[in-house]
Amino acid sequence: MTRRTIKELEEQLKTQEAAATSALENYDELVQQAQQIQQVSANRLVFIRLLEAFANEVNGSLQKLQRDLFELQRAEGGDDENGGEG
Repeated sequence: MTRRTIKELEEQLKTQEAAATSALENYDELVQQAQQIQQVSANRLVFIRLLEAFANEVNGSLQKLQRDLFELQRAEGGDDENGGEG
């Protein structure tokens, strides 16, 4: 076991304190970046849900329009048959 002087120990302590301070600053920066990413993700999720709701509404309207057109075509086809007989 090597003996160290008080000055060497103080220098080692300062070096370790500087490393700890740097690590803490890096940690704080990473936490801040993670929170920003989380906020962006939340915003994107809301946007995606709004787009999904819009797409579902458009799809539902399109299906309703197709049903209505089909009913009109059926009604016209029935009128043509009745008109030809009468």
